[in-house]
Amino acid sequence: MISVNVIGTKAVQYKLGKVAVVCGGENLERALVFGGLLGINRAKQIAPIRTGNLRRSLHIGGHSGASGGLVSTTGTDVGGNQHSPVSATVLAGTNVEYARYLEEGTSRMSARPYLRPAFDESAQAIAHEVGASMAAIIRAAVR
Repeated sequence: MISVNVIGTKAVQYKLGKVAVVCGGENLERALVFGGLLGINRAKQIAPIRTGNLRRSLHIGGHSGASGGLVSTTGTDVGGNQHSPVSATVLAGTNVEYARYLEEGTSRMSARPYLRPAFDESAQAIAHEVGASMAAIIRAAVR
């Protein structure tokens, strides 16, 4: 028969409980915003430019207020972020009406994608940034 005695069990349980609390909700949202900013910044670099309006409008929802500081009366706003104790949603994009036509094309114009390619190119860096942000939050919680 083998027996194992773990010293400090209560402390380990307490710290694991703290980790569970800090890994969701607002902290997860914050980490996703940090990662998403890498994709948005890349999209700003490769977006088609005519007036600069599209590039200036690219944002993370909730990064600067509930809707990134952008308000639209036509329903094209990216919207704010959402989180619960166990999940988070961070929206990235633009409220410029013609952005979708540039990204996807139309029957009269070929696509000039910039948003999807930017996030695809940045996927590894985004994952690394989100992971590093969460690791820092966890380290702070278990001190």
